[in-house]
Amino acid sequence: MTREVFMSNRLIAPCRAAQSAAALIFLSGALTPAAAQDPALQDLPSIQGTYTQVFFTDTMGLSMAALSPDGRWVVFNGSSDMEEGNLFIVSADGGEPFPIESGPSYSDGAVWFPTGDRIAFRYGDHIASLAINPATGRPSGDPQRVTLERNNAFFDISPDGRWIAYTPMDENGNRVIRVVPSNGGMARTVAEERTTRPAWAPDGRSIYYATGRVDSPEEVLMRVEVENGERTEGAEPEEVLTQIHGSAEPLRVLPVAGGAPRTLQRTNSRALTWTPEGDRVLFETALDGTPRLFLASPAGEAMTEIRLPEERADFGVAAMDFPLEHQPDPVLSVDGRHLLYAIPGAAPDTATLKILEMETGQATILTEAYPVPRWDMPGRALGPGGQVNRDEDEFFYWEKEGRGLVLKAAKPTGESRVLRAFDEPEESFAVAVQGRKVAFVTLEDGETSVNIAEAGGEEAETILTVDGFLDVLAWSPDGRWLAATHWPGDGTGARAMLIAVAPDGRVQGEPRSLGPSADSWWGHQWLPDSSGFLTAGTEGNVWFMPLDPMADPVPITQEEEGAISDFVLSPDGTQIAYAPWIPEGNSLWLIDLGDALTGISR
Repeated sequence: MTREVFMSNRLIAPCRAAQSAAALIFLSGALTPAAAQDPALQDLPSIQGTYTQVFFTDTMGLSMAALSPDGRWVVFNGSSDMEEGNLFIVSADGGEPFPIESGPSYSDGAVWFPTGDRIAFRYGDHIASLAINPATGRPSGDPQRVTLERNNAFFDISPDGRWIAYTPMDENGNRVIRVVPSNGGMARTVAEERTTRPAWAPDGRSIYYATGRVDSPEEVLMRVEVENGERTEGAEPEEVLTQIHGSAEPLRVLPVAGGAPRTLQRTNSRALTWTPEGDRVLFETALDGTPRLFLASPAGEAMTEIRLPEERADFGVAAMDFPLEHQPDPVLSVDGRHLLYAIPGAAPDTATLKILEMETGQATILTEAYPVPRWDMPGRALGPGGQVNRDEDEFFYWEKEGRGLVLKAAKPTGESRVLRAFDEPEESFAVAVQGRKVAFVTLEDGETSVNIAEAGGEEAETILTVDGFLDVLAWSPDGRWLAATHWPGDGTGARAMLIAVAPDGRVQGEPRSLGPSADSWWGHQWLPDSSGFLTAGTEGNVWFMPLDPMADPVPITQEEEGAISDFVLSPDGTQIAYAPWIPEGNSLWLIDLGDALTGISR
């Protein structure tokens, strides 16, 4: 028995199968003053709708539902964890869904072919199609692989069902658009700029996509004409619509002890580190379409650009779709005279690391085997106090070695040494270095162990095992404590954790949880006197976590209007630099296309 609920909604999006009306619905950025004052745009009609609950569950997450063209079946993604799930099909009249048992799918969901007897979906790291019996909704065969390259791409099916447009990543980590026959075959690239999910035009003669520009808060809707699975001869992608992104990331500096923040840069910023004297902040922004590095003074002095000998690759989150901690951020040496940075490598899965001598502008190659950021590649190696990829006189970096990874330390002049080799890359996701000690985690049977090894040695000793998962290890400057993020096995949320470590490497007492539970805690950075550390987490705030068990944790950015995804602590521990994510508002729009789409359906 299904349950019907009558609701009055401002707008209801039509299902893809029934789209023949002349209306489009989309989300845009903040309203411009002219649009906000237009009474015609403010007087949108109220549409009455009836909602029918098809299926309910409290044991798994549901996403990416798609109605079959005949309206009889719904395919959706169901997952009981955050990693992957299965596709399910359920009758649109209600009932129990049944899984597609033939293999795993991922959260991108499935798309129906116009004929209603086949779906396309992400099958592992390929796109596959699967025949569906329209009468029973059950699979009538095995998945058939469509794409040859291994890539978790977004995709759409052409109106005639002959072609699939999808977005694999190129060698620079940008999503491009390729078109492949829906029954498999040779793919052709039709757009080469950084793209989002493609959408075929109803007539099948062009593909729409959006692209962001790193030097501007604008997002652009593009269209590229296609014919017989490739870009129409002589046609170039054209701009259809431009809108403002729904957020801004101003660069700000805030006293740790409290006070008002100072804004140093208005938009598109990312704080990287402080100079040794603590008088300037190294941050990344974009000009002329390329990432650029600047030094900004909290005192309001003119900014200084750090020029690199060549264009650096954009390994940003928007381009890579991966967490911030997996980016090869530029790293400034403690003496402020050298800069470690990454450029594209010769192979698609590697980057080249270089060391720039700031005074001369000369750069030398440190390694050509740095693994390009990916979910299964290493994150940051944290030095004393939580310094990212460095200690007092060396840079930390990774090299690929067969299937494994090697963590190395290098002097600014280029001489390097091995800190530890990891045969299993997942062991390298949380690594902290303190002098000759290398701490890292291993996971087995729902428990996480903290291990300590001698730098350059092969043996390691397990000093602690806890239920659940540990991540983001950071040594205190005096080497007596490890800060970590702990996700208990009971699912109660992440907590910041303190682990006391004796000079002989043994754990002293029980680990101590700090602060409230959250989705995560990250960026642990210790005060210079080891009296506590700063960390970002719940509700996008930066918190001070004191070492004193009698003192309470304190959110120091509670008055900030935006969420903070990363921050850097000044060398003297008195200031943080950060770039909050501030939403600028979104609105729901209806575009009336008159008779333009009459008679056209998907």
